[in-house]
Amino acid sequence: MKLILLPGLDGTGNLFKALLEVLPNHITYQVIPLSDECLNYSEQASQIANQIDTDEIIILAESYSGKIVYELCKLDLNIKHIIFAASFISRPSLISKFSSLLPIILIKKKFIPNQILSKLFFDSYNMSNSVSEVFESLNKVSNETLSSRLSLVSSLDEPNDRFAVKATYIRPSNDLFVMPECIKPIKSTFQHLEVINVSGGHFILQSNPERCSEIIQTKFEGW
Repeated sequence: MKLILLPGLDGTGNLFKALLEVLPNHITYQVIPLSDECLNYSEQASQIANQIDTDEIIILAESYSGKIVYELCKLDLNIKHIIFAASFISRPSLISKFSSLLPIILIKKKFIPNQILSKLFFDSYNMSNSVSEVFESLNKVSNETLSSRLSLVSSLDEPNDRFAVKATYIRPSNDLFVMPECIKPIKSTFQHLEVINVSGGHFILQSNPERCSEIIQTKFEGW
């Protein structure tokens, strides 16, 4: 059994560092960064599927990658469980409909003090270093790719497919980017969905890596 980690909007996979540091040694994992190209969700899923072997896998989808996992479920993969971390497969909020209109410079540059961003991202005023890591990762991605991903998010519709694979949703206690209503489409799509509340902000894998690691471990123990 292998854990496949799919990153959020930055796509680099660098932000998994805090989680991987506390992940039990017996869990085999593979971080698959997203290609720095302007691809739709289906194309991204195809690229990722080509990097996954025939082993049984548990997929962890962070934020943006939720819809990619949805597309992966349509392919011939040996998926045993899915863990959504503050993720979404429909528009995450009303304002996200207009996210593609945001100038990329507003996303890549810090116009707000680190302490405030720390509270917005992680529900803590003491994670300025993690804020810097977020922006470092974003700045490794081309403006065109970020713009393309935001456009995909803004155009998300309600999903139509249904999947039998079991899933878990890690819901942050204070997620300012993904509204609670976004769990409903996931529940409809993945009929065996467990929702676990975890203290922290939208970047929950960085806000509370220890608790997220515990959740991951329980899913491996189930197999």
